[in-house]
Amino acid sequence: MTSSIDPELELFGLVKKPQDPSPNFSPFVWMTKVDLAILGVPYKTNNKSFYEIRNDLAELVGDSKVSVPTLKVGDTYLQDSFNIAVWLDEKYGKNNTLFGPSQSTKAHTKFLEQWAQWTLAVAIQALNRSMIYFRLDPDSAAYYLHSRYNNDITALERRVKEVSEPSYTASQWALLRSNLKPLNILLGEHEAKGKRLFFDGEGPTHADAVVFGWYAFTRENKGWREGWESEEIGYVKKWLGNMIELVGGEKELPGR
Repeated sequence: MTSSIDPELELFGLVKKPQDPSPNFSPFVWMTKVDLAILGVPYKTNNKSFYEIRNDLAELVGDSKVSVPTLKVGDTYLQDSFNIAVWLDEKYGKNNTLFGPSQSTKAHTKFLEQWAQWTLAVAIQALNRSMIYFRLDPDSAAYYLHSRYNNDITALERRVKEVSEPSYTASQWALLRSNLKPLNILLGEHEAKGKRLFFDGEGPTHADAVVFGWYAFTRENKGWREGWESEEIGYVKKWLGNMIELVGGEKELPGR
């Protein structure tokens, strides 16, 4: 519970165009959204396009390299989903901790975060990265082309052609499912022991938020179910049901 003297929290997220009413699609912002849901902390959402983040938000924060999530707390701006999680847990985590009782859990969760970004997300980025460009407003698209493809439109076109091939797409979904299997095994062991279907077996933590963030981003791709809802990773599918309920249902997610 927050007290009446707590400053209002404002979470800056990412959308494809200015004033876009669709949900945030940044995986890292979703990690913070899940953390806030776990802790039951109210907040205000302020979503920005790539161009607005690099200009309006950068000016507001006083940081030309600002990224999202950015969490405004009074007159202070916090950045980086892990740093925000640590701050939230220290302030609001008395009843529902994001990291569990052991301090070593933070290190384990940091490892999971890096594994998710550099292993789990490889297939997701391969399928989604080029596609996002065509959904952006012109200013954001120009920034995206420069920052992701060094203004090389030919490189972007090559990626678009590659991801249009069914065999390539199938291989990437298969890679994602393969990378999810260790988590599926862990969740299966929890169920066999009568534990709850979250990664620590007790309740949702920042570890769950990390993986769910990449799930939310995957939903920008119309084929996302091939990666996340296969019966070969059936416990992951059950876990998703718990997580979707936590964040308020399908209506809150991209690709609904």
